[in-house]
Amino acid sequence: MSDNKQKNKIDPLDIVFGVAGLLVIAVFLAYWLNFKGNSISPKVENWGAFGDYVGGLINPILGFFSFMALLITLDLQRKQLNKSEEQLELNREELKLTREELKKAADAQIDSAKVMNGQLKTQFLQQFDSLFFSLLNNFKSDLYRIKDPLKIYSQDLITVLGRICISPRKNGQLTC
Repeated sequence: MSDNKQKNKIDPLDIVFGVAGLLVIAVFLAYWLNFKGNSISPKVENWGAFGDYVGGLINPILGFFSFMALLITLDLQRKQLNKSEEQLELNREELKLTREELKKAADAQIDSAKVMNGQLKTQFLQQFDSLFFSLLNNFKSDLYRIKDPLKIYSQDLITVLGRICISPRKNGQLTC
């Protein structure tokens, strides 16, 4: 939509240059219409008069339109400067919002790191507890393995010794 407006809009400088060109052509046309019946003069004085005529009319016209072009250019630069200042202010606001969002994101990352650190500590403690109780169970199991065989062996030994002692006696004596 704005591209169509830009294409349809006529640039003020084009108008200034167009009018200046038409006036320059009008000066030559006026001279030709005034002196069209005369032939081209070989005299230098006539050419000097023609130069004074053209210069006298065209120089003020071109000077005026040059000044108008300068004023239009200054106005365009002022408008462009205002747009640039507006854009700069928008960029500053956007930068401020971006900084705030980055600060929030950094704070959230710090909080997340703290939570993760707490989770790691909890996980470490859980692993330690698990390992500790696993080792404790292994110790307990090993302790029972050590106690039970003595108990079993001592009962077997008593049984074995009892059988030997119950066996026939020699000379009436219990031989074990």
